[in-house]
Amino acid sequence: MFGIFKKKVDLTDLSKITDKDLKILQKTKSGNEFGRIIREAAFAGSVDCQTFISMASLLHLDSYENKDYPQEVEETFTTFTTMAAENNDIGSQFNLAKFYLNKVDLSDGKLHQSDHKYLKQAEFWYGKAAQNGDLNSQKALEDCEELFRMAV
Repeated sequence: MFGIFKKKVDLTDLSKITDKDLKILQKTKSGNEFGRIIREAAFAGSVDCQTFISMASLLHLDSYENKDYPQEVEETFTTFTTMAAENNDIGSQFNLAKFYLNKVDLSDGKLHQSDHKYLKQAEFWYGKAAQNGDLNSQKALEDCEELFRMAV
């Protein structure tokens, strides 16, 4: 009887999918269909879908100990977080910077050549987030300044 009042999500322009639409889709679509739609929407430019996938994959990454996660999980995180970061999502910029900084291995007290690219990426994304007003990123830049200079 009240079916006419059900909220529907307009799927004609996936780039316009919002957080509100995501909540409706989660309730009305199967898991696989929901996943397909939000991935397509993220690639179409929906920042809300990009950040949704980014956060889900970050939680997935964090569930592994000692960074022993499948390459596919890392690729999903970096792909969708980079998309959102490039669309000026400050949280994604911060998370991407932190991810790259955490990839640096100083366990032997040395900065290895392979770590330079991670430090440069971390500095770049902390810088973007700081430019957008993120205080945590501004502090991270200050705290890591000496480490970042080593990567030059």
